[in-house]
Amino acid sequence: MGQELFRFKQFGISHSASTMKVGTDAVLLGSWTDVSNAKNILDVGTGCGIIALMLAQRSEAMIDAIDIDKNSVEEAGINFKASPWSSRLRAFPVSLREFWQKTNERYDLIVSNPPFFSGSLLPEDKKRRQAKHTVTLNYDELLHISVKLLRPAGRLAVILPFDAAGPMTRAAETEGLLLTEGLTIFPKPKKQANRIILVYGKSPAVTPQKFSSLILRNENGGYSESYQRLTAEFHPDF
Repeated sequence: MGQELFRFKQFGISHSASTMKVGTDAVLLGSWTDVSNAKNILDVGTGCGIIALMLAQRSEAMIDAIDIDKNSVEEAGINFKASPWSSRLRAFPVSLREFWQKTNERYDLIVSNPPFFSGSLLPEDKKRRQAKHTVTLNYDELLHISVKLLRPAGRLAVILPFDAAGPMTRAAETEGLLLTEGLTIFPKPKKQANRIILVYGKSPAVTPQKFSSLILRNENGGYSESYQRLTAEFHPDF
């Protein structure tokens, strides 16, 4: 849903993490996801590390961040070291499957802003293809491995195109993950929803379903009050 200027308002981070342009999807996931009682978190497909940094600011959790792109992990590592939470953040250049095969860790929360546009025409550029399409990580693999990496009461939180919610939830159920919470995102009033955040829990350690919605921008194109409240801790102008 585009990019926006982002920074950590409360801390003087000296490197690129202090002010950078990041996707709105990442900002939504990092701001909205419940981190209460999460002692350790896994960020799958971390990119520059922005979601991991946001969750570190909002919690006391130990956070592992993985990405198959080595340059992204290098950037994330630099941003982690420049942050006040460097002792709680680790970045690994590895695929989710490789990470699962090597780690003994189990997580209270797994978050992912996964690649999508599955089935559409792939662009020629390999890096764009990895970032935008379900080539190196598909939904089935994310769900299958997340079940194995989550603790019994653990949760998986993902942000997706709105029309992917049904197929994702059906696939999650086959893996023993039940939908517990969701945030439907509308770009503007009277527009159709185009994104959704879904939270899944391992059966039977799930809570009753809770659903809410958020309008991103007003009719005039400015950010809505609800979005400003949600992300005020991170935006420079809120």
